[in-house]
Amino acid sequence: MLALGRWIVIKCLCLSFISVTVGQSNPLLRTIVFRSSLGIHTQKDHIQYITKNYNVNFSYNASQIDDTKIVYIESFTGSIDAFVKKVFSNMPITLSYASSEKVLITLNTKLHKPLLNKIVGVVIDSTTGESIPGALVIEKMSKKAVVSNEEGYFIIFLPTGPANLSIQYYGYKSIEKVIAITGKTNLIVNMEHSLLLPTIIVDGRSRINLHTSGDIIDVFKNHEVYSITGGKDPINSARISPGVQSGGEGQSGLYVRGGSPDQNLILLDGVAIYEANHIVGISSIFIDETINSASLIKNGFPARYGGRLSSVLDVQLKLGDSTTHKRSITVGVPGAQFHINGPLYGNKTTYNVAGKVSWLNFYVNELLTPFTKFDNIDVRYSDFVAKINHQFGKGSSLSLTMYSGADKLSLFKIDTARNDKLQLNLTDRNELKWSNQLASLKYTKIFNDRWVLKMQSGYLRYRSGARSSYTFESLAVDTTIRRELDVITSSQIDDLNVRGDLDFYVNSAHTLRAGINRTYHSVNPAIKQSTFILDEKESKINDSDSTRHTVETNLYIEDNFKLNSSLFIYAGLHAAIYKLDDGKDRFSSFQPRLNVIYSPSTRHVITAAYSRMAQFSHLISNSGLGLPTSIWVPSTDKVNPELATQYSIKYDFNITKSIYVSLGGYWKVFDNLLELTKPIELFYFLIDDQAIVPVYNNNKDWERNLIVGKGLARGIEWLIHKRLGQTQGWLSVTHAKNERQFPNLNKGRTYLANFDRPWDVNAGLTHKINSNWTVGAQFVYGSGRLFTLSYEEFSTNFLPITLVNTNDRNNYRLQPFHQLSLNASYYKTGKLFDSRIDFNVYNVYNRLNPYFVYIYRNAETNTDLGRKVSILPITPSINYTLKF
Repeated sequence: MLALGRWIVIKCLCLSFISVTVGQSNPLLRTIVFRSSLGIHTQKDHIQYITKNYNVNFSYNASQIDDTKIVYIESFTGSIDAFVKKVFSNMPITLSYASSEKVLITLNTKLHKPLLNKIVGVVIDSTTGESIPGALVIEKMSKKAVVSNEEGYFIIFLPTGPANLSIQYYGYKSIEKVIAITGKTNLIVNMEHSLLLPTIIVDGRSRINLHTSGDIIDVFKNHEVYSITGGKDPINSARISPGVQSGGEGQSGLYVRGGSPDQNLILLDGVAIYEANHIVGISSIFIDETINSASLIKNGFPARYGGRLSSVLDVQLKLGDSTTHKRSITVGVPGAQFHINGPLYGNKTTYNVAGKVSWLNFYVNELLTPFTKFDNIDVRYSDFVAKINHQFGKGSSLSLTMYSGADKLSLFKIDTARNDKLQLNLTDRNELKWSNQLASLKYTKIFNDRWVLKMQSGYLRYRSGARSSYTFESLAVDTTIRRELDVITSSQIDDLNVRGDLDFYVNSAHTLRAGINRTYHSVNPAIKQSTFILDEKESKINDSDSTRHTVETNLYIEDNFKLNSSLFIYAGLHAAIYKLDDGKDRFSSFQPRLNVIYSPSTRHVITAAYSRMAQFSHLISNSGLGLPTSIWVPSTDKVNPELATQYSIKYDFNITKSIYVSLGGYWKVFDNLLELTKPIELFYFLIDDQAIVPVYNNNKDWERNLIVGKGLARGIEWLIHKRLGQTQGWLSVTHAKNERQFPNLNKGRTYLANFDRPWDVNAGLTHKINSNWTVGAQFVYGSGRLFTLSYEEFSTNFLPITLVNTNDRNNYRLQPFHQLSLNASYYKTGKLFDSRIDFNVYNVYNRLNPYFVYIYRNAETNTDLGRKVSILPITPSINYTLKF
């Protein structure tokens, strides 16, 4: 019994010794004391502290375990095992010791689902209460980034603990917010305007609207680009972007990457409009004070957009200031403009109203006649826009948008030449005009922090027309020869649109969006051509029996997701169904979209994109002699929709904090393009005295005079832009080629498109002299427009044109377009009101760029004479703005 007791005692002592020995050899059981000290922040810092003070080495796979997270541990007393697990509390790790001085840290991948908290925020203007779409929200420690949507909302998922949020948006002061996250968190981020750009925005991604993947058109907010009359708007700002033609005599539309003006989808608060520019490029329809955001998309179009081939200009109007009433009045040489906005009935309802009208017609003759040689010039335009928004409650709002605008340009000239035997009289009348009426109702419902529903209905009434009338009369002693030509075009369009969009925020890396858009089109195009001046007015040539009724249905789904902090992908599918009057589905198309944005560092961004697009409404233009005229026509059973496939790549590089360079290229293939068969026949009577029946003598002739072909556009783009500091500037250069091929034209051979422009240059410079004065200059250059002229019949020695080739399609090019504009602005802040004076001189050196040319016959010499028409000589303007 005694022996048994001794054996038990000895055994217990041995076990105790072994236990103590093992405990001493296992470093995880050692007791440590930790007190927070300067310089210990990250997980790696804490591990190195143990190694330095307790002689324990740690080994782990850095590709699995990110040790850069910042943790805060004020004090700790306990085992190394407990301390290390506290340091890596954000991930399930397993600790094991290989020796008394080495510990292995492994990640349990099956359990590695760190608890994340949802951060729901809204970014708003601190002054007006307006939401800010496209604001970039970055959590600096985890490097997670998200972008606010159209309503300014964003969602980001972050682990429990401290978070350092950086909120950035162009034109606003950047915000740094350090918050402690313990669960679901709601944030309201108020951003203040900045007169100078914040130096923190040097990340290349900040120049891309991550919500739409488009380029942010923010230049117009900083008075860098001016229109002919001294105003500023997103259309002129968009022309700074390479690949967008920067100018042209009388150019009023956007020509993007080989596309025509009708191939741009221009949205005003979600409604597609057919005309966004005033005639001859005087200004756009937009009033800059009313605009909340504008994005130009020419790469990898998001799937939500459809119906056009070349670009999207998405303009969103402000809701109106929810705190105070604000007013501004501008009076100048071109005309007058006003803007008012503010709250109604508390701060639940806001209004945003503006309008402008020209009075150029009162003095334009005295100003331009010495340069243009016209006897009478009439230029006038007007715009009115209003938006009313009501906030029902948290996440529910209703807005009403209205726009009305009109435009007119008329030119009149009588020329008389005489000698002893003959008197020659030439009468020339040209007129262009259009009008827009738009109304839209939009309802937005934010169900929760994941689901957002938007429903919208809109109506657009569009009317446009052009007329060119020429009379050529030769009076001799015993004979009188009189020739006349009258060409009238007209487009009447009524669109009724309904759409619904549903956004689902999966997490901070994924945003799903799906929707449907249905548009009912009523289109009535007409062309009439006569060898005598018609009595009827332009509005009378449309025949109601020729109206075509069509229905266009678009469905889409897209996913905007972020693989990591450097790689963004926008993928989607757009489907379109097109019905004609008989109600049958005539056309359908499936259009995949893909845009990949890779930013390996804050100084480099690489973008690659692929898009397939379809277009069911077409603008048919005359590429021959005479006033450039066009009509809108629908796809029919004889006219297929136009198609385009585009591949593009772009590289952005920040040289310094204020200067970046962009290099890119594109390749675009067009199918089912439309052309008029014989544009030179508009002037056939000049070269043939026979009584030939006019080409267009009834409303449906446009359809039988169209032919179908294909096209190819490719180009290289450069841009260098300095956006910070007192001196800012840009240089944008595009080298491109734009070709067409039609089986029944040009003997089937490839020829250059009417708006082919090998070189396009846009350069500008602004300098802020002091707090009051800013001066600037802008220079644009572009190759001349192409047109068709029969070289067998006409001598071209008298015309300022160049023979491009000896084929019969677009074989002559007008002179290059170039002009220099200078501007200066004086701004003064007062106690009661702020004032601003803008000075602008367009075409400083009075370059008479050709708008179009036409030909008439001199009966005395039996020769054909040509006339170049220029309408925009040196044009000074001054505008005075009062804000209160």
